[in-house]
Amino acid sequence: MKWPALLVIGVIAGVLLALLTGLINTTSNVVGAEWYGFPFTWLIKMMLAPQYYPWTIQYLQLVADLAVWILVSWAIIFVVVYCKKATTKKTPVRRRAKRKRK
Repeated sequence: MKWPALLVIGVIAGVLLALLTGLINTTSNVVGAEWYGFPFTWLIKMMLAPQYYPWTIQYLQLVADLAVWILVSWAIIFVVVYCKKATTKKTPVRRRAKRKRK
């Protein structure tokens, strides 16, 4: 594959990973709220006042989370492509032609 296609795949994988981390509960002893997202908590569910809209998205942390996961997916793609190229580029061993005996 060519690099632009791999970069697009990395962006799509990073977005999917960031959105999937919205399912991970990262609450740390906070009363009245549950935090979701990893490594940055970008989704907050309020527990004390659920009659209003209980879900809050923190967009700056979501963008930071997206950037982290896109960079991680690009790094993984780079390593896989580089290792694949390194293992497939083997130099052939030249063998001497056998001399015919007279």
